[in-house]
Amino acid sequence: MSESLGQVIAVSGNRATLQISNSSSSEDAGALPREIRIGNMVRIKTPETSLFALIDEVTRDISAEGIQSDFGRAEVDFIGELWDSEPENFRRGVTFFPRLGDRVFAARPNDFDIVYAAPAGSHFTIGTLHQHEGVGAQVMTDQLLGTHFAVLGTTGSGKSCTTAMILRAVLDNHPHGHIILLDPHNEYHYAFGDRAELVTTENLHLPYWMLDFQELIKVFVSGEGGDWDEQVNVLRDGVLAAKTAHSSEKKIDTHITVDTPVPFRLGELKRQIEKSMGRLEKAETSRPYLKILYRLEALTNDKRFGFMFSSMLVEDVMPDLLARLLRIPVDGKPITIVDLSAMPSEIIDVVVSVISRMVLDFSIWGARDQSMPVLLVCEEAHRYAPEKDEAFFGPTKNVLSRIAKEGRKYGVSLGLISQRPSELSVSILSQCNTIFALRMGNDHDLNFVANVLPDAAAGLVKTLPGLHSQEAVIAGAGVTAPMRVKFADLAPEERPRTHAMPFSQAWQDDSFQRDYIDTVVARWRNQIR
Repeated sequence: MSESLGQVIAVSGNRATLQISNSSSSEDAGALPREIRIGNMVRIKTPETSLFALIDEVTRDISAEGIQSDFGRAEVDFIGELWDSEPENFRRGVTFFPRLGDRVFAARPNDFDIVYAAPAGSHFTIGTLHQHEGVGAQVMTDQLLGTHFAVLGTTGSGKSCTTAMILRAVLDNHPHGHIILLDPHNEYHYAFGDRAELVTTENLHLPYWMLDFQELIKVFVSGEGGDWDEQVNVLRDGVLAAKTAHSSEKKIDTHITVDTPVPFRLGELKRQIEKSMGRLEKAETSRPYLKILYRLEALTNDKRFGFMFSSMLVEDVMPDLLARLLRIPVDGKPITIVDLSAMPSEIIDVVVSVISRMVLDFSIWGARDQSMPVLLVCEEAHRYAPEKDEAFFGPTKNVLSRIAKEGRKYGVSLGLISQRPSELSVSILSQCNTIFALRMGNDHDLNFVANVLPDAAAGLVKTLPGLHSQEAVIAGAGVTAPMRVKFADLAPEERPRTHAMPFSQAWQDDSFQRDYIDTVVARWRNQIR
């Protein structure tokens, strides 16, 4: 074994304090050994095992008189162990904690090979270790997808490329997967090409009758004024009557509630509301009815909402929609990308809620012995599952929370992508057992990520502000041990594509003419992307 770096002088929980000797190298005389850097791995020898730990903090001993000591201190977090009887079998956790005085050594090259070895099960390589570029960074597929994951980092840190790399690697090994990606910026379909089913407002048919009652309230009920409860009651009675009428007409033999996903006609809903309004004794009590009718008229006449409120959507297209979204059969396109960029802002939350709820409900009602795992990836997740609920559409957060807590029982996995982790729901993010943390410098975000990462990754969290592009800290169930990773390069055609041209390039030429404005205005008015 190599020369000792120092010894253990304190142990507490999953941490230890090491006393480190000065470097013996003449050129580094007086300095601590080069191996003693935040994020590096050390080996601690006990009588039965070799413990591996990551350096969390490094300090120099200073006497009360201010004299610099010949020793330094390093705080480390344990990540796992090797038993002397099984020197090639790395295990997470600690069986025997070190004793005071146990010697500390620098991790050897073959230690990295053992600790970060490719697991026996399904896995994929996402890059190389920062500490040892000769060792591949392996991610375990079932542990990653089976217990949810999150990709977090500031704007420009590479979240989109990281997400694309993860999903491409999974699909390369599992071409018959079932992935739904909610894309608010229309950038991901470039990264998947022919392997993606692209869903936009121009080809999406999401019937209004598939909304549950809470989602219908969001669409039809105005929050202005003091008659919110009255509007809700009017809508409930009208929807139930319209569903019952249509089911009777089509001889659908099922118990009907306001949440039952069966077709009904908007015209029938209007007729039922007008019928109820006609029975009122006082005209001044008609205000809640008129508000619902006005909203109904506005939505059906607004071309932007045609994908949801067209009169052509009264037929039962639920099986066809599920088959398309869930990719059943896969037919060479294992990922569905839902482009939300062209959707009206006031309806996006409802669309995300409906799609997420459909994925969960489909899996819940599926045959337990024929489970079909589905991965739902939610970009800009802080928009739909924020920590604070003010002015937010609750059903979206509720369904994502259910998936986070219960989804694994039914084969539904969740991937959250966000540049504002501190604004994400703590309860939802805490269910993500693998975290890809990219560069971030905001103190709130750093503290938040530190609280959701495993204790063994505490030292690596401190490196986040200084990460380079294409680097991340990965910790949790999807990797054998916490690691700082340099991602592999993605070919240009495999990267998500942003649509903004650099200012320095766009402003070189006077290339836009007056007819460009006419074109944009025409597309604006006709809602053509």
